[in-house]
Amino acid sequence: MQSRKFFAKVVQNWPAKVLSIGLAILLFVFHQMSILEEQFFSVPLKIENLNAFMSPGSYPRLVRVSLRGEANSIHQILGEDIEVYVDLGEFNEPGTYTVPVRWRKKGAAYGVRPLQITVDPREINISLRRTWEAYP
Repeated sequence: MQSRKFFAKVVQNWPAKVLSIGLAILLFVFHQMSILEEQFFSVPLKIENLNAFMSPGSYPRLVRVSLRGEANSIHQILGEDIEVYVDLGEFNEPGTYTVPVRWRKKGAAYGVRPLQITVDPREINISLRRTWEAYP
């Protein structure tokens, strides 16, 4: 009998209780996002797995990296702690390709949590030719 009264009180006005809990979770998430800071720097772009190809065309040599995280953590991260690269290993034919720009954490950035990393540009266009075709 006692447990039925308790259950009835818990279920009473359940839409308002669910809405309140959902709103509390949203407020918590927005508060956590607002206390994070951003840091920007430029990092050289590495080309990996070039095989027998080379890129005679132009592509960005530097990529802008944006770090978002807790202030005391992200200010310890330097430009050399983030490696930005494009992987050309999947391309076996000459041509022009759109390739995503990827990143790796190294050094001081490796164990930092929470850490959001974004790069600009997110992808690049790169022209590939066989090395013996690049120079007539």
